[in-house]
Amino acid sequence: MPEITEGLPPLNELFNVIHQRPFSLLFANYSLLLGLAGGIAVIWAVNAWLGRRDTPGYRLALPMAVSFVIAGFMNVLAEVKQPGRLIYGYLYGWTYGDTAIIKYGIILLPLFLALCWWTMFQALDPAALERCVARLPRPLKALVSFMALWSWRYRLLDHPRLRAGILTAMILLGVFAASYSGIFLMNEHGVPIWNTPAQVLVFLFTGLAGGAALFVLGVPILHRLALGSWSRPDRRYHWIMLGCAVFALLVWYMWLWWINYFGDVENRRMATVLFGPFGEILAWQVLGVGLVVPILLLLIGGPRRPWATAVAGLGILWGAYAVRFVILIGGQALNHSGAGYLSFTPDHVVLWYTTVDAILALSLPALLALLLPLERGDGQADMGTEVRHSEGRIAS
Repeated sequence: MPEITEGLPPLNELFNVIHQRPFSLLFANYSLLLGLAGGIAVIWAVNAWLGRRDTPGYRLALPMAVSFVIAGFMNVLAEVKQPGRLIYGYLYGWTYGDTAIIKYGIILLPLFLALCWWTMFQALDPAALERCVARLPRPLKALVSFMALWSWRYRLLDHPRLRAGILTAMILLGVFAASYSGIFLMNEHGVPIWNTPAQVLVFLFTGLAGGAALFVLGVPILHRLALGSWSRPDRRYHWIMLGCAVFALLVWYMWLWWINYFGDVENRRMATVLFGPFGEILAWQVLGVGLVVPILLLLIGGPRRPWATAVAGLGILWGAYAVRFVILIGGQALNHSGAGYLSFTPDHVVLWYTTVDAILALSLPALLALLLPLERGDGQADMGTEVRHSEGRIAS
């Protein structure tokens, strides 16, 4: 850990004037949920591109991505408090589209949600989906057919050229969703630690690592709810988690080291804040629980020990939120709230919306897994096909 720059804490107290922070903790919630959704979408699209379309994760991962985007949008509505501004931005945002990253977000993130929603139905067995819709009452049948976009009648992912275009769009939008909050902070003035692409890389790779962790932790739970049996995650997610966590650790530590030793005056003041008031969170929850411990578990435990991979996944999810908390709240501490950074506590409104986020993020995937036509035979076929493909690869 780089040493604390001496003589700066007294200088911080010269700015001992309380100002309201421009971003609340809801932005960290939004950043985490969008990052995880983007990570899930990118990994799902790569698996589909490689032909791995017969695994439980192919049918059960996208409900999590859809739910996380919806829960993340709740934070935007809570902070903006004027949904009409978002609607206006969506309709007319391209008039001056090159002036702010938020205009790209208003356009592309709803498109990302729509693409995840559509591919969620495209990933289902068409015969099972058609039988499910046929059993519904007539008024409800029309509504569900529209919501499912009549996906049992056509399978665009079965056409090679169309599949390549769809999956490319999914990967690009997933990377944008995971990176968007970091790019957004880069364009904010007056907070020196935000004006760097390092946080974009940290957000992107913690989102990818968290997405792989949800393939390990979330997909088996949804498989159990929907089909009554546990699925076994593929070992490739172990290595995705490890690679992304190692890269995020390197970028994060080198970033902190650079601003502490070679940054300008504003960045060195910020280093004092991070290693001082936020030092405990930085050391234990970001570096320890969120990065170092998961990396050690993944290295020592290996893919043959599922418990080590699962515990590492929980640590990565925790660290992905902790690093966003430190960057968001710590970044605003010096410049915007010099008197309040030592005792930051979110107000009751933020805690209420954070609780709503957690409920939506946990309940919506479970609800979709129970409602979607995932037949028991399909699930067993998925597992058997995955085993046969693995055996074939080993034999080859």
